[in-house]
Amino acid sequence: MNTLVFCGIDTSIYVDTSLREAFNIGYDIILVSDSLGLGNKRHYETTLERVRDYYDRVLEHQDPTN
Repeated sequence: MNTLVFCGIDTSIYVDTSLREAFNIGYDIILVSDSLGLGNKRHYETTLERVRDYYDRVLEHQDPTN
């Protein structure tokens, strides 16, 4: 399996850069949208849109206890 799941802080810089690099070397990408920190909502939304359009999947965390 060559899939990486991404979450983290500063979505539009650190997470975006890391997932693009992983994609460029052959990994499938999953971005967990509600497990991301952001400084600018517009940049966050742009990152989510770009990942949906170009890289792979954007998912939300689902708590199995609910």
